[in-house]
Amino acid sequence: MNSVNFTLSISEEFNACFFRYSFKKLREFSNISSQFFCWKFYPQISIMKHKALKHIHTPYKIPAISSPQNPYRQSAPMVGTQSTKSLKLCGLPTLNSSSNIDGVAKTLSRVNSRVLRSSRDVALEKNDGILDQFLLSTLNMPLHKCVETVFQNELNARDVIFWQDIPSLHTLVSKRLEITVSHSEALVGFTFYQRSRLILERPFEHPAYCERIDRCGEDKYMTMMLFPLYDNVGSVCGVVQVMRPKTQPFDVKAELEFVDYFSRKFSTYYKVFARPAFSDDIVIELLQYMEIEQFLMLFQKKMDQLFKCRCAEIWKYDYSTKTLQMYKKTKTEIDIGNSGIVGDAINSRYPVNCITNKMLSSYNEVIDGSDIEPVLAIPLVNTKLNVIHVVALRGGNKVVAFSAEDEANLTKMTPYIVLALSNIEKEEKFGKSSETDIRERHCFEGILDFLDATQEKHELNDMIGKLMEKMELIVRSDRATLYTLDRSTMQLKTMFCTGKNVPIVNPADQTIPSKVLASGNVYNIADADNDIEFDSSIDLETNYKTKTILAVPVFNCSSDVIGVCEFLNRIDGKPFPHSDINFIRILTSFCGMVLDNRQLHEEISSSEKKLRDVLDVSLSIMSDLGLQSTYRDILTMLNQKMQCDRSAVYLLNDAKDNLVSLVSAGDPLQLTLNMSMGIAPLACSSKDILISNDARHDTRIVKDPLDLSGIVLDSVLVAPIITSDGDVLGVFEIANKKEAFSPEDISLARSFSLFVSICLEKRELNTISDHGNAEFEMTRWIEPTERIECAIPASMSIVTAKKIDVETTRYNPLQFEGIDLFRVVFFVFDQFKFFSLFEIHADTLFGFLYKLREIYPTRIYHNFQRAVDILQFVSYQIRISKIDKRLNSAELLALCIASLCIDLINEDNTDKLDYYEILFDKPKKVQDPALKLCKFLINMMGNNKINIFRNMGIEDMKTMWKTVMKLLSGARMSNHFKLIEMANNYMKNRDDAEWGNPKIRLIALTLVLKSGLVAFMCRSNQICETVYSKIAEEVSPEVDDNKDNELIESPLRLAKLKIDNKIREQIGFAAIVAMPILKAASKMIRPLITNYELAEVNFEKWKSCFFDYESIPQSTT
Repeated sequence: MNSVNFTLSISEEFNACFFRYSFKKLREFSNISSQFFCWKFYPQISIMKHKALKHIHTPYKIPAISSPQNPYRQSAPMVGTQSTKSLKLCGLPTLNSSSNIDGVAKTLSRVNSRVLRSSRDVALEKNDGILDQFLLSTLNMPLHKCVETVFQNELNARDVIFWQDIPSLHTLVSKRLEITVSHSEALVGFTFYQRSRLILERPFEHPAYCERIDRCGEDKYMTMMLFPLYDNVGSVCGVVQVMRPKTQPFDVKAELEFVDYFSRKFSTYYKVFARPAFSDDIVIELLQYMEIEQFLMLFQKKMDQLFKCRCAEIWKYDYSTKTLQMYKKTKTEIDIGNSGIVGDAINSRYPVNCITNKMLSSYNEVIDGSDIEPVLAIPLVNTKLNVIHVVALRGGNKVVAFSAEDEANLTKMTPYIVLALSNIEKEEKFGKSSETDIRERHCFEGILDFLDATQEKHELNDMIGKLMEKMELIVRSDRATLYTLDRSTMQLKTMFCTGKNVPIVNPADQTIPSKVLASGNVYNIADADNDIEFDSSIDLETNYKTKTILAVPVFNCSSDVIGVCEFLNRIDGKPFPHSDINFIRILTSFCGMVLDNRQLHEEISSSEKKLRDVLDVSLSIMSDLGLQSTYRDILTMLNQKMQCDRSAVYLLNDAKDNLVSLVSAGDPLQLTLNMSMGIAPLACSSKDILISNDARHDTRIVKDPLDLSGIVLDSVLVAPIITSDGDVLGVFEIANKKEAFSPEDISLARSFSLFVSICLEKRELNTISDHGNAEFEMTRWIEPTERIECAIPASMSIVTAKKIDVETTRYNPLQFEGIDLFRVVFFVFDQFKFFSLFEIHADTLFGFLYKLREIYPTRIYHNFQRAVDILQFVSYQIRISKIDKRLNSAELLALCIASLCIDLINEDNTDKLDYYEILFDKPKKVQDPALKLCKFLINMMGNNKINIFRNMGIEDMKTMWKTVMKLLSGARMSNHFKLIEMANNYMKNRDDAEWGNPKIRLIALTLVLKSGLVAFMCRSNQICETVYSKIAEEVSPEVDDNKDNELIESPLRLAKLKIDNKIREQIGFAAIVAMPILKAASKMIRPLITNYELAEVNFEKWKSCFFDYESIPQSTT
């Protein structure tokens, strides 16, 4: 057997495809299990990681197998000195004829076990994992989005902007922000020029700072890092701008090392992920044979799809004949002296890319247009034919500049575009069909396309658009417009127009379309300027010059005119021939058919809307629980009426792509229906009622392999539940009818699905589940196999983007709603390992939270959303202060439970809640609400399905309930000043709290809990202001001006005449309630000083905005 050598070399130009191919062949020759070769490439340390062989140092050669008896025996010695030297440097024996891979593996394992112990290798492996994810993401996402996501996650940044370089323009562009900046402008340009990392604690003080680009705004408490990224040849290809709060400076060594690591790897792999995106499908579609007008229309669409440009052009200049032709909608002769910007590309034979067309000296308003827009022109020279082609792109709504990526993509596509155009021109020259044959083919194709679209149930606008495009090709017009009759006003309105960026106007009574509507005749005008019936006012409005007109009426099935097709300006400048009219009449008859159907549908929808409006009034006052009961009663009646034994209403669950049973009647049906198989998804996609009277042999009914219910269906009717906007909410299913389903059954099912649609349309699915049954919502989010697991279910995990907010003070409570609130609680319980410590099942915690949410009122601020906000902030304080190391697990759980329930203490009298009365007056002596709440919670735990404490030990249970009651009692507003005084007195001569003292321990935990009540003060100013507005909206206490209370004789008292109630309450709350609590907490638990400092920033900002410091003495909190 011949020797087959595989050389594994480490270099920056490593080819992954060759690597995989090599090992595939190696497996074939060696008969080694594919699992054995599970390699990972690490070019930075020149090793390949392997499951069995820990690390193998490369390069070296593996010879082919010499005999099947000994598959690892080497048949050839090592080749080259570099391989032997590499192995020796690692302390490994060189491979010779007597060595084998097993021996090398053992030696490698010992060597690398020592290497992997170092923290640097651990960090390196973590960075490798991040890099792998980045490289994979570049396959499906734009490069700028991938880069921004990586640094957003790894640097915990507030914002990341990737500025990509456009070398030909000396400009950097942010595709996300859609703005450009020159190489010499702003901090971005400064970094590009310096070619080094720039870290600024006060970016607005830097001389190069530009507010428009660098965007610090009013947030001065922000630090910024900028650094360049290089391509594979060492040129700067972009600048990364990272911003985050000043409290998180860029001084963490691990983060800076990651930036350096990523910059190196970015350069190494640049050729891999920066390869121009190229769509073979588009090229194949363009290379198909078609008429030149068809090709140019398709070319315009594809360029708009790829580059978002306003228009695209192909230019051809023949050096032999000195002729220049432009292909846009048709071929046009252009004087080379008036070719504008494209002329630059022709003369220089070099690409032209500009941001502003009018800034170029070659700009020609006739050719380049009057609008300011970017232009990209790519030339292609054919020296053999002495011809040059140029593909040009112009402007676009969202195109501020054509990027380097756009240049590369267009450069790669240009040869194919030119080849397609050349082939079409050759075909026209040597095998040109008669114009009549071409028109006949276009008409026939239009009919076939329409029939296909009808069968596939395309949208109406798509069907009309395709018909109009075909008619435009037949008559070879510059523009085609369809006007439809609005029956309410009896006026024509524009429904479709092939001209881009054409304003939609309503034709006046004296326009040609209006005259066609009134008479039903065809108007064919050869010279619009000299025709007395032509109204030129439309040209003035649209800035369009009309020369020739062909207007054809559109008839419905009753021979009434319901629309007009108008074609303007035949491309060759000649009048429209009468032979075109017959072809247009054929296609407009199909157009009239779909328009007539649409008007009939609108009339039915209007009647349905009236019914909805009537039912909305009565249903708006009905609760969701009442609706479910009503559904169940109606389903029971339908079962009896239709002689079926079971029925159910299913709602669409987008999160898991399935249908979930909301309510059922009769014998049971499946709780969930898979949207990837069966008759139910077919009904949803078709939006029509589907029937199967022989379900056991119906191929549309597929048994879900995961369904173990054993339910057998003999017959089934499925009716989609559709909103007035055409969105599918779910389905109504009724099954096992004794006889075949009748038209009367279909009518009943349609009426019931309409009733359900009207009921649910005003209620979002989250709202239904909030006040419906817990089982319904649990089915939506937790798989049956996950319910009894002591872990977070897959659907209850927080997405990475939100996880950063939940772990920091960036958490905005108003942005977390519905199931996201449950996810936050699950996240906290998982962080503190409550699931495993106390054997809490996923369904038990879900049921507990569901019941707790029902208890909370639906108020503006004091609701379940605020309870989760308190828990999030308390868990954040626990993490940063590491007090979980000082507490036992039962105390930690007690603190979290108290956080979730503390807002329920004053629930009996929340409507009359007056914090100032509680603070300054002696509250009435009533039963301790904390004790009352604990009793309520204990009673609630009588339901074993929601009892999260059922698996706790007796001692843990006692500790937990005792701590909960003490925390809730100590956190009452009436104990506010006493708690602060006790904490301040204790910490007078101490640096840290004595956690071994139970009394001091309780004070510290109570302060942590109380800090959660004022969590919004420790967040950004924007979040703080938004949350306080919600508080003020719900609770607006007023301080009695006649009270002679020395605690209020402060700047609050003096400034009361200068500021309104809201600001007075805002500053008063901070000064009297929030700041003292946070300050006392920071004294007892030193790491919490950051919370106090953040709150102080907000407090000082309020005071600086509304107080005159010179005239009003400042009062300390």
